[in-house]
Amino acid sequence: MVQKAPATTKSKGCQTSKTTQAGIPEPHHQVRKMKNPEETKLDRDLKEISRKTAAEIIGD
Repeated sequence: MVQKAPATTKSKGCQTSKTTQAGIPEPHHQVRKMKNPEETKLDRDLKEISRKTAAEIIGD
């Protein structure tokens, strides 16, 4: 019976996680959408810097 208690707790935890995940997707996506433009800008800046650095090293 001691082993069954944790198993039940784990099952409840899984259900809670699923419910939370089901309720979170919309806000989560919104946060990701808001973060993406910044990440894209950073990625572009890094790419430009790496290209400039590579050009300087190569001597283009």
